[in-house]
Amino acid sequence: MTEYIIIVALVAIAAVGIVTTFGNNIRQLFDAAVDVLNGTPSASNTVGAGINKGTFNIKNFGATSNGN
Repeated sequence: MTEYIIIVALVAIAAVGIVTTFGNNIRQLFDAAVDVLNGTPSASNTVGAGINKGTFNIKNFGATSNGN
């Protein structure tokens, strides 16, 4: 039983560390996805890891940049 408690504690510590490190980037990615799905224009076209928020809307969400 002690081993399981140690494993759970290590997983919890790792999860807190990951959320602390990448939390803002993940939040920006979700915000960009929500904006794209809503078709909301944004003041900035780029967010986070190079997501272009101003190009897509719900009608062309699955389309790639070359039109496919």
